[in-house]
Amino acid sequence: MVMSVHYKFKSAVEYDTLPVDGVHISLEDLKEAIIQQKRLGRGQPYDLQITNAETKEVYTDDKTLIPKNSSLIVARVPIDPSQMKRPWENKESTALLLSNPSNLMNVCNKGPSVQLSLPPAG
Repeated sequence: MVMSVHYKFKSAVEYDTLPVDGVHISLEDLKEAIIQQKRLGRGQPYDLQITNAETKEVYTDDKTLIPKNSSLIVARVPIDPSQMKRPWENKESTALLLSNPSNLMNVCNKGPSVQLSLPPAG
């Protein structure tokens, strides 16, 4: 027997069903599944706000486990730019970027251009 959660966007009349493996789904997995099922674009940064339709509890922790057969209200909310992850705050991304100078680009147009040259491989 396939378990599921039921969700609808605030403006929708009907609930959609999302199959769930097991007795619950994490909020993080639920959001990703809704984005895929609804084919939501990723042009503008946004998050999905998930609210329990019966208790009105707003789920905020991505690790929260949402039980099967829950009825949920979904709202698309903008992400505060100050809360967005920046590539330079991720040490792994920075190391990868710096490991290949061709990844670097001059983003500042002030002053003289700087050319990077690497010694020939050999």
